[in-house]
Amino acid sequence: MVVTQKRFRYKLKIYLRAALLIIVLAFTIKDGLPDRSRRGRIHAAARPYEFNYIAWEVEALWSKAKQSQWGYQSYVPEAERKDAILKYIELVGQLLDLHSQLEATYTTPSSDNANDLRRQIADLEKRRAELQPIVEPMIESQVSKVLEEQGFGVMGQIVPPVSFRFVETPDVLVVSPREVIRQDFAISLRPLDVDEAAQLEQQVETVSPNDAAYVTGTGGVGIWPAMVIESRYPAYVFEIVAHEWSHHYLFMFPLGMEYLGLPETRIINETTATVFGNAMALLVLNRFYEQEVADGKIWVPDYPTLADYQSAAVQPTTTTSEPIRDPDGPRPTTRGTIINRTRITADYLLALGRVDAAESYMESRRHWLGMRVLNQAWFAF
Repeated sequence: MVVTQKRFRYKLKIYLRAALLIIVLAFTIKDGLPDRSRRGRIHAAARPYEFNYIAWEVEALWSKAKQSQWGYQSYVPEAERKDAILKYIELVGQLLDLHSQLEATYTTPSSDNANDLRRQIADLEKRRAELQPIVEPMIESQVSKVLEEQGFGVMGQIVPPVSFRFVETPDVLVVSPREVIRQDFAISLRPLDVDEAAQLEQQVETVSPNDAAYVTGTGGVGIWPAMVIESRYPAYVFEIVAHEWSHHYLFMFPLGMEYLGLPETRIINETTATVFGNAMALLVLNRFYEQEVADGKIWVPDYPTLADYQSAAVQPTTTTSEPIRDPDGPRPTTRGTIINRTRITADYLLALGRVDAAESYMESRRHWLGMRVLNQAWFAF
């Protein structure tokens, strides 16, 4: 009896070990084999370009720590701070113009012109990278000063600190089936240049021939330090920095903590941040750039002030009738109406199963509008 029990236990151990080995091998083989599904092929193509949020956060915090450690901006005279900030923003405007010109070469190809634009962009990018760690803390300091003057300081400190990074916000890869306009995949990507975006779109459409791909930019991500989109206008820069800081500030209160809880709290939060950002941008310009504004060197948007929201009386509004269009005259044609007609026509052709005809039509509209991409994925975004 004892011998039988020992044999049983011995065999049980053998079987359990064999089962465990089979399970381990199964998972190992599964992980080692490439995923040939549609999702797997698309993600494999996008993987080299995917945005790494953890790496970005670590790098951003380290960069801010170095800026705070040196603190050299505190010793720079205010006039030199303004010059550095305005020089940086002017540089950004030049880069935006060059990128637009480079993108336009995709509709009217010219390799010599495109290569020259790439060289100019590379030179300006180098200069921008040198100025960025100097300018960011200067802008943070100006916004913090205005916030302190408005009563947001706690023992001379702004809580949470104003902290941001100028970034090209993450791009997104949108994938739609060719036979219908529908967003099936949206993958966050690191910021791509025009060439990389076109290359990735081609790779996705090669590994998944029944899909259309489109790479586009996004509005940013609300993390700390804040991601701030660069602009050619100082007012927009100060507005976005203050806007994002207000989100960080509201997070200490129920309105911020419940941001994702209800649609109403999200709307109130965003509205508050918009009003706050507009008002703080005007105050920063008035506090530090009054002469530049008076000389017309800085454009000031028609932002409402906080006082505009405090009016007790509601002024009656007058409505004007829309002008009557001549029914026999030509229909007004705008970029929006052309895109709308393109979408309607493409949907109609796809519903008939004429995928090639729909794509040929969208391609002709793309050239006519001067767009880099106009396909099913573009409409699905």
